Amino acid sequence: MKPSIEDKYQEFEKYRRLTYDFFRSYGALNILILLKLLGPAGLLSEVTKYTKGRVGVEVLKKYRLVDVFRGDRSEVIMLTEKGEKIAELLIEICKELTVE
Repeated sequence: MKPSIEDKYQEFEKYRRLTYDFFRSYGALNILILLKLLGPAGLLSEVTKYTKGRVGVEVLKKYRLVDVFRGDRSEVIMLTEKGEKIAELLIEICKELTVE
């Protein structure tokens, strides 16, 4: 059975809401890329310094892409397995976009 146009539009709406969620929260995608480049974990204060706040972190937590842990005196942010995969894909997309 061939999917109808309405089915495709509903699928599009699902993706549109997801992308809107990421792009309206300044820095969510940048946080993923930064964590992937820095290593498995980073200090939350350092990451948010480069990404202008914690709104992006909250979006990433919502989609289970990062975990935030309380250390001795600071919080540590770490990519989840799902976050690792998404970050790798984002870096590949960025590389493709910058190829001349």
